[in-house]
Amino acid sequence: MIIRQSPPIVSSSIASKTYSLDQNGNIDSLRYCFYNPKSDSSFCMNEKLWYSSNGQLYELKSYDSKETVYNQYTVERLDKNSVKCILKIRSNGVSRDTLIDYKYYNDKGQLIKSTLARKVPDSVYSLFYYNNDGLLDSVSFPNTPWPTTKFIRKQKRKDKVIEMEYPRGRYSWIYNSSGQCIRILFETKIPGPITNQQPYLFGNPKTKYKKNMEVFYYYNSNGTLSKSTEKQSDGQELNVIYSYE
Repeated sequence: MIIRQSPPIVSSSIASKTYSLDQNGNIDSLRYCFYNPKSDSSFCMNEKLWYSSNGQLYELKSYDSKETVYNQYTVERLDKNSVKCILKIRSNGVSRDTLIDYKYYNDKGQLIKSTLARKVPDSVYSLFYYNNDGLLDSVSFPNTPWPTTKFIRKQKRKDKVIEMEYPRGRYSWIYNSSGQCIRILFETKIPGPITNQQPYLFGNPKTKYKKNMEVFYYYNSNGTLSKSTEKQSDGQELNVIYSYE
C-alpha cells in the first residue's frame, strides 16, 4: 500500500510525503520532497526501513536521489531484554556524529530503562513505570534536573483522554470509541514565575493553561486517515489530505 500525504494548504517547505507499507502494515519506505519557491526547485530525501521476522525494526537509512547516505539507524540485540541503538549522522556522505542508546525491557516486553551514552562521566538515562493495566504511568530522569513526566488517563463521555503533564505544560490525546485518535491538544501553563524553591507543580487544580496548538483527525469509512487540521494559537490553520493507492 502507498500513502500520500499532501503538504499543508498554507505555504510549506515540504512539497509531499509518500509512505509505502509492506504486507504486514509496517512502513517499508518513505519519500519526502522539499520545495524552494525562490529557486523554483525541489529536493527529495528517501528512507528505507528493514524489519526482523517478528516485525521489529533493525535498520533505517536516509539517503538522497544520488543514494548518498545521510543518517543510518541500527538496532543490535544484546540479549532477550536489551538492545543497542546506534544513530550515525552524516553530512554529504561524511560521518559527523554517532549517538548510542541502550534500551532495556522486562519480560513483558515493556521498555523500563533507556540510557543515552555521552562523552561525559554520567550518561543520561530514563526509567519507565507502568500501572496495573500495563499502560505507561510515568517516566523519570534520575541523574538530571528534569522532573518526572506523568501520564493521566480519563474518560470523558464516550472518549478516552490521555494527558501527559510536564513542567511547562501538557499534551492531551483524545480517542473515540473505535480507538482512533481524533484530537491532540498542546497547552502551556500560565502560572507566575518559576522559583527554585517550588519549580514545578503537577496535578494542581488551580493551574491554568493556555491553548497553543490543536490538531483534529478525520477518518474514512474504512478507518483510514483522510485529513488532519492543525489550529495554532496565532489563528493559522494547516490542513493535510491523505490519499491511498
